[in-house]
Amino acid sequence: MPFTYDCFSLVCFPALKQWVLSASPNVQFLDSAGNVVKSFTVSDVDLTIIGMDSTIIFVVHVRDESAETYTFKKVQVFAQDPSGGSPFLVIDHTLDQEYTKGSSQILELYLHTGVQNVV
Repeated sequence: MPFTYDCFSLVCFPALKQWVLSASPNVQFLDSAGNVVKSFTVSDVDLTIIGMDSTIIFVVHVRDESAETYTFKKVQVFAQDPSGGSPFLVIDHTLDQEYTKGSSQILELYLHTGVQNVV
């Protein structure tokens, strides 16, 4: 029997959100060679749980207003047990293409990942 909508919306994803918030940094951008080019620590307002029909979506929002220039192809999200321990990888998302942020540009990224047919 699959997980229910209530399980993911009330238990699983809120717990995942707290674990992600416990890691610092909790988001990394990597280039096509796998090198970390930028790290972020997103806050509570940057992590959202959305329910649509039988799908639960975990949204990670990253905004970078720095004057840095970098190119990235992969986004990784880390979590950590709030009571301690080492951070571990929970989302490993490779983008369809490489993206470059210029020094005069603001980067606005929304990463959506989720579970379908949970009911």
